[in-house]
Amino acid sequence: MLATLAELKARLGITGSGDDAALTLLLRAVSARLAIECGRVHGGRPCLEKTDLVWTALKVHPGQGHLWLPAWPIVSVEEVVEAVLGAFDEADELAADEDYQVDAERGALLRIACDWLWGDRTVRVTYVGGYTAGLEFWAASTAYDEGDQIQHEGLVYEATEELSDTMTATPADPDKDTALEVNHADRFEAGDHIQADGSDEIMLVSVVGSDTITVYRGHGGTTPENLAAGQTLYRLLTASPADDSAEGGGWEVQAGEVVLPDDLWDAAIQQASEWWQRRHSVGLVGEGAEGGNVSWANREALLPQVRAACGPYRRMM
Repeated sequence: MLATLAELKARLGITGSGDDAALTLLLRAVSARLAIECGRVHGGRPCLEKTDLVWTALKVHPGQGHLWLPAWPIVSVEEVVEAVLGAFDEADELAADEDYQVDAERGALLRIACDWLWGDRTVRVTYVGGYTAGLEFWAASTAYDEGDQIQHEGLVYEATEELSDTMTATPADPDKDTALEVNHADRFEAGDHIQADGSDEIMLVSVVGSDTITVYRGHGGTTPENLAAGQTLYRLLTASPADDSAEGGGWEVQAGEVVLPDDLWDAAIQQASEWWQRRHSVGLVGEGAEGGNVSWANREALLPQVRAACGPYRRMM
C-alpha cells in the first residue's frame, strides 16, 4: 500500500480499530487506482510499489535499442535473456554492463553495441521495480529488530542485527532488581538504552555478563515497571541509522530502493480520506470477510489535485 493504516487513521482522526479492515481495503484500492493513473500496471497487476516481475517484450521493433519496463525505478535485475519466439530456456543469459546497461531512474534497459533482438516475444527480464512504500520514518528511541526496514533522509535502511532478546526469569523484585537474566546477553552492550515490550520504562545497560545484563532502572525520568520472564527487551535506536556508531545495532542501506515520493504518498492519503468521507454515497458500507467492498473504486473520479500529482510519474518517451 502507498500509505500505512496508521497514517490514514491519523489524517481522519480515527482512534479505534473497528474500521481497520475497511480502511485497509480502501488503501489497497487507492494504491491500485493511482498505479493505473501513473501507467504502472503489468498484466493487470499494479506495479507502482516495489514488486518482483518476470516481463516479456511482446514486440521488439528493428533498430530498437531501449526496453521500457513497466515497473520503475528499477531496484535490481536478476536475469535478461534474448531468444527467438520465446525460447528463453534454451538461450544464454545476457551480462550486465557488457550486453546491456540499466537506467534505473527511467526504468529502461539499453542494449550495448547492438540493438535488441527484434520480433515477437524476443526478450525476457526478471527484475524488481517500483517504489518502496509503507515504511515508517526513523524515530529516535524506537524499538526495532533484525529485518525491520525504515526510511531516513530518502534512503531505505534495514536492521542487520538482532536488536532484541527475551528475559528468561522473573526478577525477585520485578520493578527494582537491576540484574536481568536473558537468552543472549551478547546482543547488548554497555550504554544501550533498552525497553521491555509493553512497558514505558527505559533502562540503561551498565554491565553485560554471560547470561545476565545489569541495568539502571527508570532511566531518563521514566517510572520503573514490573518485568517478567518471557518479556522481550528491545535495544532502542537513539542515533540516526546513517551513523555507524548508532546505538541499536547495525543498519544497512538497501541499494537501489527508492522511497515513494512525498507527493504520491500525500495523494494516496488525500484520495483515501475523500472516499472514506463519502463511503455511504459511493458504496463502502457493506461488510464482508475482509471488512468491506471497494469494487466501486475503479469507476470513481480522482480528486483533481490527485490526478495532477500523478502526472509527473507517467512515462514520457
